[in-house]
Amino acid sequence: MAKRIALEFDGGKLFQAELLESLAPETCRQVWDALPIAEELGHGLHSGAVLNVHTAALAVRRYENTAVLGMQRGDLFLDLRLLNEEIRGGWQEIRIIYGPATFFSPQIGYAPCNGFATIVEGSLAELRAIGSAVHRRGYQRITIRRVEG
Repeated sequence: MAKRIALEFDGGKLFQAELLESLAPETCRQVWDALPIAEELGHGLHSGAVLNVHTAALAVRRYENTAVLGMQRGDLFLDLRLLNEEIRGGWQEIRIIYGPATFFSPQIGYAPCNGFATIVEGSLAELRAIGSAVHRRGYQRITIRRVEG
């Protein structure tokens, strides 16, 4: 059985995602080893319906299972390019897709990201509502942890 992670948002909304270890083994290993991650949840500026979790806990340096277009609601990605100390201070960004999205930055163009998990439990309509609320009202907290057993 695939390893699972839990995403818990403000207000107790809980989702489970399966790691895509066969497609992104290094990304999945680092995410799993870094858990739990408790951070602010923000909204993407240029990519569309994307929630962002910035963390210094990851240092993935290999592209695997990348995409810039065609992501589905409930997919999770890791943006590696943000590890650049000069640009972003050494953190990477977990991206949670809640609607139409394209990984694009006006400064550098398309930004391939590693797809590492897919939400398999929880309402994707509720995920969209969370994304819309963060977009309108600003940050909230998220905790990402292992699902044991």
